[in-house]
Amino acid sequence: MTFRVQLLWVSEDGAEERREVLEIERGALAMETLGLTLAEGKAVLHEVQRCVVAQQVADDLERQRACPDCGTRHTSKGQGSIEVQTVFGPVALPNPRWNRCSCRTTGPQTFRPTTTWLRGQTSPALLVPTVPRSSCLTPDFLMLSASCGISFRRRGAEMRAPFNGHPGLPLRRCAQPLHDAMGGA
Repeated sequence: MTFRVQLLWVSEDGAEERREVLEIERGALAMETLGLTLAEGKAVLHEVQRCVVAQQVADDLERQRACPDCGTRHTSKGQGSIEVQTVFGPVALPNPRWNRCSCRTTGPQTFRPTTTWLRGQTSPALLVPTVPRSSCLTPDFLMLSASCGISFRRRGAEMRAPFNGHPGLPLRRCAQPLHDAMGGA
């Protein structure tokens, strides 16, 4: 049996475009062949992310290609790419350098259109705040931990802040992103 995972997107003008993400072959049913493997699941998510990002960036670059003042298309000074870390793995983005339009007399001669939205090279979803170790054992932190039901470890011994007497709360450790403590990737 063959399974094909495809991504279909519809542009603003209603045109549809389809791209094959992954093809999976499965033989006789067994526990080992039931569903997707972890590697296949990760590959699907990474490829979907790559396709979605590529289309978003292509559409944005096309929208910015014309000068907002006179409508003339910006000419290309050079091509480039930049790698951005996303929650489903790194993705390469086109990062062209365009010449400034002749109707503009001030400012730099060239510019990169992706700088209008690209802030850094890491997806905000990966930037999980952490609690500095030095603040973990202050009275204020312990009181906040107790009121929020947070637990943490200190030198190998678990210290759980009670939350209405409910012991089954997830374990969070100081200076560790929440998604790591919750078993995330």
